[in-house]
Parts: sequence; structure tokens; C-alpha cells
Amino acid sequence: MKRRPLLSLLLVLALLATLTVPALASNTAGDKTIVCKEPDGNYNVTATYTLSNPISKTENCVNSSGESGVCYYLPMGTTITAEVSGSSVDLASHTFYSDGVNAGTGLNIAPSYTVASTQRVDIGVTTAGDDILCYITVAGVEADGNSKTVSMTEAANGRNCASLSNVTGESTISTVTSLGTDDTDTYPLYRAAAGARLSLASGYTDSREQCSYTADVIKRDFSDNGDVDWSHIEAYEGHPQTVAAAGSLTLADGAYCVNIRKDSYSGGGSITSGIVLRFFVRVGSGVNVYAPFADVSSSSYYFNSVQWAVDKGITNGTSDTAFSPDATCTRGQIITFLWRAAGSPMVTDYAAVSDVSADDYYYKAVQWAYATGMTSGGSFNPGSPCTRGMTVDFMWKAAGCPNAAAVAWALKQGVTSGTSDTTFTPDATCTRSQVVTFLYRAAK
Repeated sequence: MKRRPLLSLLLVLALLATLTVPALASNTAGDKTIVCKEPDGNYNVTATYTLSNPISKTENCVNSSGESGVCYYLPMGTTITAEVSGSSVDLASHTFYSDGVNAGTGLNIAPSYTVASTQRVDIGVTTAGDDILCYITVAGVEADGNSKTVSMTEAANGRNCASLSNVTGESTISTVTSLGTDDTDTYPLYRAAAGARLSLASGYTDSREQCSYTADVIKRDFSDNGDVDWSHIEAYEGHPQTVAAAGSLTLADGAYCVNIRKDSYSGGGSITSGIVLRFFVRVGSGVNVYAPFADVSSSSYYFNSVQWAVDKGITNGTSDTAFSPDATCTRGQIITFLWRAAGSPMVTDYAAVSDVSADDYYYKAVQWAYATGMTSGGSFNPGSPCTRGMTVDFMWKAAGCPNAAAVAWALKQGVTSGTSDTTFTPDATCTRSQVVTFLYRAAK
């Protein structure tokens, strides 16, 4: 649809205010048509939309012009055919169009339209002068007729940025906006059937900028009352899956936080990026179940520790199927584990460390360690093995240096009991499984 001057748009909205669209009963096998009329001094037009499938259900919704109306949910594959009649108008000049909700552009699809996706669209009849005379809003639904796809819009400009299929319920969740703040906000909370698919819009270009959308999909536990494990839900944490512009991702059963991001490119070449939409979703069972690694037996002493560490985003495996529990833990790994367990705090003063660069995965963790006095000196030796003595010393300092020496504190907290009744063996190297077990015990 071409853009209208403001006065013309106001006239069109006034015309649409007179539009009457009868709401039809949900799941009625005989519902095969939708009729809308636009009686006006200049036009008297009736559009009858014949459907190849029954209407699954109806719902109050807002169309692309920002007006409340009726949304008709139709099974995907439904063909909609327009039959237009009226007086005082050249019917040959009418077109049947589909307009993505809040997208602001139209596509001529006269004289019929097939619901090929689950995205909501406006469908209507226009004159050659581009006045909307009659419209309906439809959305595809899954084959079971009980779930639908929700289209999501960017609040700042109303543009469609993403959609989520298989949605069976909608509510909200109120929680803090980010780590380290008491500010709260309310976000959408969806329930979706198994196989729910997140799809992203590609973006848009206007007179000021070119924009594209991406998404960070973070599997993270939360409760519906707003208790969220925010310490591992920031974009740089939680090991998110990334969905590219115009891409899609089928979500496995679990609980997720999804951050929709927009990258904007201005004419001067500058790039800005930020979160424009955040929502939570429970898919299928809605519970995160972390399958054990092939090399972590359920009978091993560190089984629960590994599950806890992965669940909390403290560490991943060395591959999709292996944790490598007997591999030596390095200084870079232990300080990263501790940093993540502490909530991945950010620092403002950065130390000059000769053997640590900004590209290293442990860079922020090492800077945190220097800022909190856990270590000092011009180098950190991140690749060196971490000993038992180093591990409990780091943990003791991360706990705020309680009133006991590091080893005594570790023994009192039940972090470790030593290598025998009389020895601690501080110079023995620690394995990955030993370190996550120490952390797990300290957190209990």
C-alpha cells in the first residue's frame, strides 16, 4: 500500500470506524464465509470472503491501522476468495490485498489468498485511489485448531519483528529488567505446544536507516511469579542460541527467555544495537531437562555437580556429548567458573594483563578477579593447571575472605575434606569434575 497524506488517512480511519464485521462462533463447521460492509455516501460495498475451511475461532485484536476488530483464525492452507459487489463504484478498479500487521506495505493478491503461514495479516478491498473500503484480519492456526501463531511488534514503531507458532496460552511475567537493578518491567509470557517455532522478520529500510533483527534464545529457569535466574540471562551469558534475520528456530521442550535485537545502520556508517523486545516462553513440558553427558555417569560423585554447573550456565561441556570430567582444569577455566557463579559481574577499571586479551573467553572473568583482589601481578597464566590450593584460595577470596584461612574455610563449608585424614595436597592439580564439585558444595 502506498503511503497516504495524514488527512487522507484520517478520512480512511473515519470510514473504517463504520465497518461492521460480525463475530462468528468458534469451531463451527458451517462457518464458510465472512461478510463485511462499508456503507458510505460515496460507496456501498459488500465484500464476501468465501473460505475453503471452517473458521477455527475468533478473537478481538488490533489491525494494522491500530483499530480494534475481529481476528479470524483459519487453518493453514485455507483459500480465501473475495466476491465484491456494490454501487457507485467501479468494481474493476478494486484489488484484494494482504498487509502484514503494522508493516505499512501492501501486496496485491487479487482475487484470492491462501493462508500459507501462521502469521497474522490484514486482507481487504481497496479502490484505485488506495482507499480501504473493506477488510478482515486473519491468522493461520496449526492443524489441531487449538494453537496459534503470535506476531510480535517493536514497541517504538509497531513493526513486525518476530512470530512464535504453536502458542496455546498468553500471560505476563513481571521481573527486574537486568542484573544488578531493582527496576522492574512486565514481559509477555507464552505457553506453546511442542514444536513451537520462532521466526524472525528480516528487518526494514526507511529514509533514516537500514535495520535487521536477530534473536538470542536462552534456556533459563524461571517461575511465573517473576523469579528469574537473571545472573545468567544477559545476552553475553547463558550460552544463547542465535537466530539470524529472516531465520527461524524450532524450540525443544523447556523454559526460555528470548531477546529480540535490532541492528541499525545509519547513512553515516554508524551501527547501533539493542534489545527491542523480550519475552518468556514455556514449550511443551516447560521444564528444562539437561541430559547427562556420555562421559558423566549417573553413579559418579560429580553427576549432580556437573548438572548444576551446566544448568546455572557456569560451564558447558567440551562438546555436545562430552564434559571431560578428568581433564585438568586451567586457571582460566576456574576463574571463569567463579565469575559466572558470582553472576558475571562487570567491572569498570581494567588491568593490564600481559597474557590475557579482550578476545579470550576468560577476559572479563580475569578482569573481575583483578578488580576484586583475587589475584595480582602483570600476568595471569590462564593456561596453567589449577591446583587444589589455588582453587580453594580463589573460592575463599570470592566469598569475601571469611574469618578463617582458605583451606580451613573450605573444610568448614564442606567444599572438600582433604585427600586423607591428615593431608590436603594443595599442589595436586584439579580436574574439571573436582572444581565444579567444589563450587556445587559451596553453593548449597
